[in-house]
Amino acid sequence: MNNAKLKTIFVMSLLVSSTTFAETIKVVGSMSSENSNASEIVSESLELEANAGQRELTRVPEYNPMRPTIKKDYRELQAELDEVPQYLKLKVTMSKRLVVLPDGKIRFLASSVSLKDNIVTLLSHTETGIPYFQKDFPENMRLFNEFYLYGDNVLDIVDQLIEPFTSKHNVHAFPHLNNVIEFTFTRRD
Repeated sequence: MNNAKLKTIFVMSLLVSSTTFAETIKVVGSMSSENSNASEIVSESLELEANAGQRELTRVPEYNPMRPTIKKDYRELQAELDEVPQYLKLKVTMSKRLVVLPDGKIRFLASSVSLKDNIVTLLSHTETGIPYFQKDFPENMRLFNEFYLYGDNVLDIVDQLIEPFTSKHNVHAFPHLNNVIEFTFTRRD
């Protein structure tokens, strides 16, 4: 078969299918119905109310980060707190150096003293977080100015404190389940 015959067959099949489709769906009062006189089509005038199609405005409550979104019994909250390691629980939430912000993040002021002193000060704000430094941990790793660090918890801030010293001095922090954070140092020569 040549292309002209295929095109003709295709067009004829489209015409047949469209006419059968139009006859299966007949809308009362439309031009495709049996009564196709335009004078017989009655158009009804619809009158709508003043506020038709509108619904009442409902106010969405404002988000308050200080209000808990899920109401829990105090026993459930206590059970959740018992699962948290002690070095993540803060006993002081507002001091000169450490502040818990309204969104729950922690802001810590790192001062221009040694890295070891900053870590000891940070963990002194926790309930029982204990820093453990290996015997030859150097005292000369210093921070040279004051700056703020922000994190979700104490471990985030510890990671940010030791990050500048990890590549050059190979300092690492290892939190343990007994509320001890071990700080190791490997000298690179």
